[in-house]
Amino acid sequence: NSKLKSAQQELQRHEERQRQRGKVEQYKQAGNNAYNAGNYKDAQAHYSTALSHKVEDLPMKAVLFCNRSAAQIKMGKYIDAIADCTRAMALDRSYNRAYQRRAEAYEKIGDYKSASRDLERYVRSMGGYERVPSELRRHYAMVQRRATRDGQLNPYFVLGLGTSATSSEIKTTYRKLALKYHPDKTSSQDLEKNVAEGLFKIISEAYTVLSDPDKKAKYDFHTHRRASTFF
Repeated sequence: NSKLKSAQQELQRHEERQRQRGKVEQYKQAGNNAYNAGNYKDAQAHYSTALSHKVEDLPMKAVLFCNRSAAQIKMGKYIDAIADCTRAMALDRSYNRAYQRRAEAYEKIGDYKSASRDLERYVRSMGGYERVPSELRRHYAMVQRRATRDGQLNPYFVLGLGTSATSSEIKTTYRKLALKYHPDKTSSQDLEKNVAEGLFKIISEAYTVLSDPDKKAKYDFHTHRRASTFF
C-alpha cells in the first residue's frame, strides 16, 4: 500500500528529526554549562558540535551561532565572533541579541562606527533610547562619540593576538584567518560574499601593519603614548 509506505517514511523522517534535535539540545546545554563555568574553549567546541548536526530550526541555529560568538569574544577571537553573529542575523532577522553581541566584537577591535550601527539597531529593537537601561544608554553614547573619530583598528585584536606575539605567530595566525575568510574559499560560503570581503580586508590591513617592522613600531609607540596620557 503506497499510502501506508509513505506514512511510515514520514514517521521515520519525523523521528530522525526529533533525534537530531535532541542531540543539538544536548550539545547546546553542554555549551551553556561550559560557558557559565568559564570554560570558553569547551563551550565553543560544544556549540560547534551542535552546529555540525542538521539543524532545521533556523532560530535555534541562529542562537547556536550567537552563543558561540560569546565564547569567541571571551577567547579574543573577535573576527570569528563577528562572522558568527552575521550568520545568526542571516538566519533570523528578528534576533536582535546578535546585533548587541556583534557590536561588542566590533568595539573590541576598535571599529566603533560598525559597533555604533549595531548598537543603534539593538536599542531601537528595545523600544528606543529612553526605554533601555541607563548603563546601556551611557555605553551607547560613548560608542557614538568614539565613532566620530578616525581611529585605527587594533591590529593585534583583529588577529586575536597579544602585543608580545612573534613575527612567526603573526604570520601563522594571519594565514589561517585569511584562508578562512577569503571570499573565494569554500569555508566562507556560508557568509555573504561582501561580508567575507569586509572581514578579509580587515585581516589583511592588520597584517600589513604587524608584518612591517616600521609600521608595527610606529603603531606600538602611539598606542603606548595614548595609554600613558591622562586627559
